[in-house]
Amino acid sequence: MRFLMMIFWALSLVLPVSVATAQGPLKEAKDPAKQKKGPQAEFESQTFRFGKLRAGVEVKHDFLFKNTGEEDFVIRDVKVGCSCVVMGQFDAIVKPGETGKIQVSLDTARLEHKVSKPIQVLTNSSESPAITLRVAGEVWQPFKVTPSAAVFSRVDGKRRKSKKINIKNLLPRDVKLVSVTCDSEAFSVSVREVKEGKNFELEVATVPPLTDPSLHAEITILTDDLEVPKITIAAVAHVTLPVAVTPTNLRFPSEVVAPTKRFVYVRHARGKPFKIEGVEFDDTHLRVNIIREKKASRGYKIMVTATPDLKIGKDGLEVSIKTNVEGARSISFVVRQHAKDPATLSRKQFRPTPARTGSSKKNPSAEPPKKD
Repeated sequence: MRFLMMIFWALSLVLPVSVATAQGPLKEAKDPAKQKKGPQAEFESQTFRFGKLRAGVEVKHDFLFKNTGEEDFVIRDVKVGCSCVVMGQFDAIVKPGETGKIQVSLDTARLEHKVSKPIQVLTNSSESPAITLRVAGEVWQPFKVTPSAAVFSRVDGKRRKSKKINIKNLLPRDVKLVSVTCDSEAFSVSVREVKEGKNFELEVATVPPLTDPSLHAEITILTDDLEVPKITIAAVAHVTLPVAVTPTNLRFPSEVVAPTKRFVYVRHARGKPFKIEGVEFDDTHLRVNIIREKKASRGYKIMVTATPDLKIGKDGLEVSIKTNVEGARSISFVVRQHAKDPATLSRKQFRPTPARTGSSKKNPSAEPPKKD
């Protein structure tokens, strides 16, 4: 028995060595300290606080960082969430151990109260692929403008419409308004002093006739103050035309292999009967049929048929509709084609185009009105 126990004891010493030898040499464990570190940015601060400033003062700052990794740190893109944040230059590639910077400026002209504007930095770092920087502080306006803009909605293009805007001086000193101008003839502007040096009233009015469905203008008021030499106020008008076409954009496939139909509708704003005297466009691969609705007050339905081999440029093709209505003698819509690859479409291509006035070349394929 004692002899058998000695044999088992001897085998227990030999077997582990034999198994290890059969499986090959043991792998040496990796030392984390010896592993190569990827790119990594260490910022002095990811938030810049500019304190309290008067609106109109430009804020500039450089975000400094160091690449503490052992590979090149690459900035792939920088995104901002507000048009008031303007990106400057930045170091796209920073070698290990070197420092880089990201330049940022903030336009405070239209900001007020506490602000915090994020900036997203996309990088090649696996540990921090997206880094958020921030510009924060408080902005106060030297003038309180109420309302902040002159906005006219549903304006009759034949009638004058006015709005009044109150301007209050919040500076610790009196101010005089020297002049007021507008960069569009569609608006008239005038200003009067309500309380000397402190309160003012701006009157903005539309100037008929208005034929553009969407108007945008900037009003500039010059002051005698050296720190705040001018005040800018926006003026916007949405004009209701007597006759409107909807939709204002028609879209066809990128490749038309068979006749394809789309429809637009032409209506009078007050439901009055009117006539479409013709349709003008410049493309032989389009056909237009004008169909009068059963009820005259409902206007017209226009059927647009695209034939094979239709090819329209990226700016689209304008189709002009001639009517007998004063103030809407010529209205239009735009025909477009989808891009072949939907991923290549930009936001601008999808943006609706308002009805426009004007004319284009006449096409004989426009057929006279037909009753439904």
